[in-house]
Order: sequence, then structure tokens, then C-alpha cells
Amino acid sequence: MKQRMVIAMAMTIEPEFLLADEMPSHSDIQSGYSFSSRCTKYMDKYLKEKPKLKQIAANYLNACHLF
Repeated sequence: MKQRMVIAMAMTIEPEFLLADEMPSHSDIQSGYSFSSRCTKYMDKYLKEKPKLKQIAANYLNACHLF
């Protein structure tokens, strides 16, 4: 559910942060940020740290290193 919220937020707030490619299978998810292989704004810390979930508006949550 949280992943869908993040994707929905990216589509409505910042179109340049849209995720490309297919979602990895559950067995292929890396440690750290699970969208690191699909993020166009990739940074090395994605492999080490999972971003914290933050409230960015009244009804919106986001888990991204860039926010």
C-alpha cells in the first residue's frame, strides 16, 4: 500500500520523478531503497539507506531521499 501511495504522489506532484521499467519481483528487491533500480534520480545512498516516510501535506506521505 505504501508503494502505491508513493507512486501516486510522484504522478500528481512531480512528473519528472516517475518510475520507469517494471517493478522487481519480491526475490529481486535490494536492501535499502526498493525503487533504486527504477529511479531516474538514483544516488549511491539508495543502496544503503531506506528513505523515511514523511508527511508532506495533510493527506500525503512520501518516502524519498529527495524530499
